[in-house]
Amino acid sequence: MFWAVGVILAASGAAQADMQYIFNPNDLIDLHDQGVPLGTPDPANPRSVYTGGAGTLYPGYKGIGAWNAAGTGSAMDLEIRADYLKWRDTDGGYITGFNIWLADNPRARGWGESLVIKPNTGLTATAADGWSVEVSTNAWHSDLYYAEWTADDVASALRIGGPDIGDFSFSATLYVDENQNGWDATDPLAVLGQDYTIWFGGYGVGTDSVLHTSGDILFQGTLDIAPVPVPGAVLLSMLGLSVASAKLCRKRT
Repeated sequence: MFWAVGVILAASGAAQADMQYIFNPNDLIDLHDQGVPLGTPDPANPRSVYTGGAGTLYPGYKGIGAWNAAGTGSAMDLEIRADYLKWRDTDGGYITGFNIWLADNPRARGWGESLVIKPNTGLTATAADGWSVEVSTNAWHSDLYYAEWTADDVASALRIGGPDIGDFSFSATLYVDENQNGWDATDPLAVLGQDYTIWFGGYGVGTDSVLHTSGDILFQGTLDIAPVPVPGAVLLSMLGLSVASAKLCRKRT
């Protein structure tokens, strides 16, 4: 009997290493003003946009350190929030492309991200209808994989009052970066069912823009996601139990 339990735990441990992170991409644009009175900051779901190139830089991007030092509820924090909500609600801003890095660089940490991917390990991702996803190595971190999702057309973009796109996901073996130095061998595995903040960055555009290749507006935000077993992992655990039980029965006969 104890041997059978050991098989189950071993199979479950393997499942916990490579886990699936499922999210609704509409939340990237919807959540910023949820859960707190309008006009106050929502530190659980920070969002911001800023114009690229020589355009006006929104306050938070004068330096992530300056934003962190100012703190939640500061004049800078409220100004960032107001800029974002104006872009989203008044200017008709929408999101046509976004990515995850999982590199835990200082900017991502400043937004609360704590999970990292081990160098040279795999990452897979899915998208719903109307969107495409590509997994590749990161141009700034050639040993790290990242995922980028792109709308197939403007009609599928993320916008207030737009269509519910459906669930997206990514699967990887991720670690909690306790030392805040990127991945190292002391970092523990992420735990099933526990919420982790994931940083998303990408492209947002306004009503007169085209797909994200124009690069006019950049977007950053976070979502809290609780990992679940990769599909098939539970079946693998049950299979381990069946095999163990069968062997135990044979020993008893």
